[in-house]
Amino acid sequence: MNPILKKFSETPRIKEGLDAFKMHESPGLEIVHLHLEPGAEIPLHINPIDVVFCIMEGNATVVTASDTIHAEKYDLVEVPAGIERGMKNTGDSSLRLMVIKKV
Repeated sequence: MNPILKKFSETPRIKEGLDAFKMHESPGLEIVHLHLEPGAEIPLHINPIDVVFCIMEGNATVVTASDTIHAEKYDLVEVPAGIERGMKNTGDSSLRLMVIKKV
């Protein structure tokens, strides 16, 4: 099997109004590129799957019912399934991250 190149410019947007693109999907795995401008946020919600956030650029605050985590470039935040969580770009520049979902 040969390597597969997936161009960012050709990936599908997850939903209108959200700067998020599904980069990869295979059995058990989904990878999303997410971009948030300064001050933008993803409201609290619950996912039935484990999620890992890999911060590629900027600063993020991940909020759960019991914790607030401040993450910066190259940090990784793991959130187990069933935990309510949200995210906010708390920096002065763009926040770019890869969201890795165990589906």
